[in-house]
Amino acid sequence: MSFANNLATAASRADFGSRDLGRVDGASEDVLAILEAANDFGDHDTADACRRIIAANKAGTPVSPADMRLMLTYFR
Repeated sequence: MSFANNLATAASRADFGSRDLGRVDGASEDVLAILEAANDFGDHDTADACRRIIAANKAGTPVSPADMRLMLTYFR
C-alpha cells in the first residue's frame, strides 16, 4: 500500500489524531516539534495548523484532515 493510501486511510479514521500521545496542554511531542520548526522557518501557515491541532485536542474535537496531512508530511 502506498503512503498516499495509508494517509487517506488514517485521515478518514474517526479516532485519528484523538489519542493521547504524550500531550502537553493538548499537543503531542510531534506537533510541538513541528510548531517550533515552523516558527524558526517563518512558516506561518504550518504554525497556524499546529495551533489548530492543539486547540482541537484541548477541546476534544476532531482535527482537520488537511492539518493532519500537513503534520504527517512536514519533514519529508
